Amino acid sequence: MFSKNFTTLLNEAQFTSEILASGVTQIGKVNYAKKGIYFSSFTSLATGIERIGKLSLIVDYYLTHDGTFPDENTLKNDFGHDLEKLYHKSKEIIARHNLDFNFLENLDSQIHQDILSILSRFAKGDRYSNINFIVQSKSQSDPVSEWYTKVENEIYNSRVTDYTKNKILENAKFVNEFLGGNSMVLFSSETGGAITTIEESSIRTGMANANRKYRQLYVAQIIRYWVEILRGLNYITIKSGSEDIPYFTEMFPLFLNNDTYLLTRKDFEKLR
Repeated sequence: MFSKNFTTLLNEAQFTSEILASGVTQIGKVNYAKKGIYFSSFTSLATGIERIGKLSLIVDYYLTHDGTFPDENTLKNDFGHDLEKLYHKSKEIIARHNLDFNFLENLDSQIHQDILSILSRFAKGDRYSNINFIVQSKSQSDPVSEWYTKVENEIYNSRVTDYTKNKILENAKFVNEFLGGNSMVLFSSETGGAITTIEESSIRTGMANANRKYRQLYVAQIIRYWVEILRGLNYITIKSGSEDIPYFTEMFPLFLNNDTYLLTRKDFEKLR
């Protein structure tokens, strides 16, 4: 018979896995015309990364405090909602237990840090960016604009081939010549500017589609990093004979695959 602690942590891991899978799937669908998907994805990713980070910190606490769990004040005051702070604490966990990795051993690259920063500030208040502007809040950040500027542009410039970029431009010119004289376009871009031509909207759509697999990859790598921490901690809890800690990685099967495989996935909510 499993303990109440065991089943509760297992339920939390399953719930977290489903939230993260939804977030990675949704981030693959974003573009200038679907800003609401940005927010739904950011909500799932920020919540899920916080939860998997806290699961890791809870198990670390359990291992370093003679099989006891942190209390509510420790969870709130020491761990908080800051994803960047959780990441820094993860490095302490890795060093304390000398954990090994099969994939990325850190998230120190600029793009991973930018993603964590955007999601962290989203969790702490940027999710209300539009309302913050209306009520003249001190917080005036726009998470969608920042994502486009720091993440989408970086992916497009560094990962998308010149061949694909040229095809996007050629297709945009063709569509504009075919439909431009008979169509009117008016959209707001991710950065708030106006999109008024078929050609520009086509380029933006082509860019979003070309970035999709890399956008999902970088987010999946962040999740995989935390799953690997949980796996390493699990090895220790199993050796100690703990009956309170489940084998978490069974709840995150897709996120323990290599980059080549992750690049082939569009839907992370399906196990196959």
